[in-house]
Amino acid sequence: MEWFMSIFSGIGTKIMGALFGKKPDHNLSNTNNNTISITVNELAATNNIKKDSDNKTLEYGMVNIKVKGNRDNCENGTATVIYLGSLLVDSPSKSIYQDFVEVAPESKIDSIKFTPEATPVDEDQIKRNPCILKYGLNVPDNGFISGEAIVKQALRKKAGGIGFHTPPYYTKDLVFNIDFSETPFICGYGGKAKLKTIDKETRIVKEIKTHFYENSSTYIFRLKDVPAGSNIAFEWKNDEVQ
Repeated sequence: MEWFMSIFSGIGTKIMGALFGKKPDHNLSNTNNNTISITVNELAATNNIKKDSDNKTLEYGMVNIKVKGNRDNCENGTATVIYLGSLLVDSPSKSIYQDFVEVAPESKIDSIKFTPEATPVDEDQIKRNPCILKYGLNVPDNGFISGEAIVKQALRKKAGGIGFHTPPYYTKDLVFNIDFSETPFICGYGGKAKLKTIDKETRIVKEIKTHFYENSSTYIFRLKDVPAGSNIAFEWKNDEVQ
């Protein structure tokens, strides 16, 4: 089994360019108030994303994201974002995950820890480029995997975001908790959760319903039947900010 997971930061064309590698065509259509479909012309899109792949399915996943830092940290690129995730994998045989964590160029991976323990593909690679770490790990018989990634990044008021790229396998149930209790000012930036997928040659961006809890400054949302290789983002853009 191969699982490719990336954590990313940024917004708008910066995110799209990093995730898909090519600029979208200018054929843009609003299917409803919360969904944008963009026709793209790229080889990756022709690989139709199937509901499952080789009988491998992610039964359940939970991702907890915590943001730490003050306004200056968020503006100058030194905010701390902690990703703590767990996945339950249904696989017909013993599998190996080949995975990577990737962040935007101005960000930095501080640390990575997985259970079972992960082995870097290239021991010195992270030293050469702190924005990406490639690794592999053996999937245990019970299919349970957990991991923590700590990232330094910018979360500017003008434009910013955090997100997660799902593995290339159908996921039945995925839950996100985004905790801004130590950076409550970000809750005023108007962030929205979005699911970004490719269906044949059409890129679809759909807003996700979130539940916001003021006392803990936390956003919670759930996705079911998530297509393989989807991108989940919580992002904002404020044009009036100078």
